[in-house]
Amino acid sequence: MYTTPWRLPLPTSSGWALTWLTLPARRESLDKFRNFVLDAAASLALPRDVLGKVDLVLEEVLLNVMDYAYVPKENGSMDVGCGRAGERLFRFVVRDQGRPFNPLTQKLPDPTKGIEQREVGGMGVFLTRQMADQLHYRHEGGRNILEVDFKINASSST
Repeated sequence: MYTTPWRLPLPTSSGWALTWLTLPARRESLDKFRNFVLDAAASLALPRDVLGKVDLVLEEVLLNVMDYAYVPKENGSMDVGCGRAGERLFRFVVRDQGRPFNPLTQKLPDPTKGIEQREVGGMGVFLTRQMADQLHYRHEGGRNILEVDFKINASSST
């Protein structure tokens, strides 16, 4: 089994650490990843509206990796890390070794167009960019790395 919880210092001088879980990049892993991240977020007493955003964005990001990162029948894995990132941020990080894909450079759909006029795809990336407070992507060491931050204080979230 791929399950590997471990701690890794954040790549900042903040001294905060994330807890990690590694599982196969398959839909069967979705609930385990969600429970892992949402339990960590709830332990920090995040407001309900922030937890809802974390849940929706996490699911969108995970499903994109599970459905598109690896070629069919390839048995890839993914790492999900989460925890505090400084005093005021909750962060989750998703890493995979699939095809390089930067969601931050993708053309966003026009939400003012009707469903019939819109191109297929892109709404998950649109929602992710709208709901997260910060997004950072890099491709490093053959891995896609997406960091997603949410402000812990609900009154200061966007």
